[in-house]
Amino acid sequence: MRILKKKILPRNQAWMNKKRRRRERSRDDRSQPSHIPLDITLGILSRLPAKSILRNRCVSELWSSSIKLPSFINSFASRSTSRSPTILVTISSGSGKYVFSFPQHQIPDGSICSPFYSYQIANLDWKYSLSNSIHGLILTSVFKIWNPALRQFLAFPHPDKYVSSRHASSYLGYDPLEGKHKVLFFMSTIKCTDQPRVLTLGTQESWRIIPKGHCPVHRPCGHGRCFNGILYYRACLDGDSQCIIMSFDVKSEYFNIINYPEGRSCSSFHMIPYEGRLALVTYDHPYDDVELNILKDAHGHIWTRERYVLHLPYESIRRDLIYFVGTTDAGEYAFAPHGVYEAFYIIYFDPRRNSTRKVLFERNLDEFRRRCGLDSDDYFTMQVYPNHIENAHGHEWTHQRFLGVPCKSEWRIHTSIMGIISDAGYDSLEGKHKVLCVPSEEYTDQSRVLTLGIQESWRHITKGRCPVHRPTGTRGRCFNGFIYYEARLLGDDHDIIMSFDVKSENFNPIKFPGEGPFWPFF
Repeated sequence: MRILKKKILPRNQAWMNKKRRRRERSRDDRSQPSHIPLDITLGILSRLPAKSILRNRCVSELWSSSIKLPSFINSFASRSTSRSPTILVTISSGSGKYVFSFPQHQIPDGSICSPFYSYQIANLDWKYSLSNSIHGLILTSVFKIWNPALRQFLAFPHPDKYVSSRHASSYLGYDPLEGKHKVLFFMSTIKCTDQPRVLTLGTQESWRIIPKGHCPVHRPCGHGRCFNGILYYRACLDGDSQCIIMSFDVKSEYFNIINYPEGRSCSSFHMIPYEGRLALVTYDHPYDDVELNILKDAHGHIWTRERYVLHLPYESIRRDLIYFVGTTDAGEYAFAPHGVYEAFYIIYFDPRRNSTRKVLFERNLDEFRRRCGLDSDDYFTMQVYPNHIENAHGHEWTHQRFLGVPCKSEWRIHTSIMGIISDAGYDSLEGKHKVLCVPSEEYTDQSRVLTLGIQESWRHITKGRCPVHRPTGTRGRCFNGFIYYEARLLGDDHDIIMSFDVKSENFNPIKFPGEGPFWPFF
């Protein structure tokens, strides 16, 4: 019998074989891409929830700048719209406001629902909101936009420093065709006007006055609702004490008058979307009647009426303490208590099936007080926002702040020493001074310029003229009609010199010589 013996390699030969295998593995690794392309990274990020995007801003400067780009925000918005909307709930007490996002669908009757996320808002400077959740954003009573998913409050410019928000009226609308939010503002709820103001959010433009002929002379007299690109609100025409419904097309910025159903008072109705149309719903709690008036023809002022009986098989609920908060995208009517006493919940009523379901968010209020460190005698009020979706808008507004003029602390003004005006560039051919402003804390191609000595406002640099970059130096220099300043392009770790032609307003990146930059180079 032949006995096979295990071949024993010399120690140095075994070491050489191991080194050769390690070298081959290293060569294989080098053949693979060393990084994920940015477009694939952004595609992955657009599938994440907004709170994850908020955390991922800290990964790198490139990620932070990239998720502020309009292309990423639009991609995130399209994916967010395809997801099931949630129901946003806020509970307010003397110590602050508590925010919860809950599932809106497929929660059985009597179930306790856990939130997707929750947080507390401290140092609150507003008590109530002026809108529902309009494509993920909410208008507050202090000239601020609230993005609950990003936990951000974004201030926009005051339309008139002499007008208090208490005497004015504001509405938030959304144009789904162009993906733009707009704020409609009226100086007074007492005086009629045909020239309200409008502001497009996120574009750095200032308030615009609605042109003559677009708007009937009227005054707003109640809350509004926006859906399918149309904003509806209660109003009164000049010289008429009867209420009407005014519609505002958010895209075209034209107004249209809609008469209320005959024989119906405007004060008892809630405006809701119903199968893509405007509907007015009223709830009569002693009799549990739900009446629905549906607008069939806005130009002919034709309405149809439906009536339902709301069955609430819950003995512990005081029906006089619940109120109508809106409808879900599935057509259910949502009711909630004004205040929170022992538990907080929402009741959904499906008129097609004539069925109800009660969803509990917190069964034991004492336990909720204990977790939040609240006193036992704290009273809570509750606000509900159905059909809430996550919105990534807000990243690109952080440094803009919707200001009509550049913000001194966050915009860098590149300077020229050309005699009379400092902080300016000079065009020697036309004899004009200009001020160039570039955001200093983010990459952008949206710089702004102001020509001094003429009655014009700040202008955006035309698309395609300015590379996506940010300034990295503290100052610049201007001579022969060009401003030069140190900058860094998006996706590049090396500094360059950015030149700006004061006359043509074109930008041009210039590489440093050799291993530059040389300190100080200006």
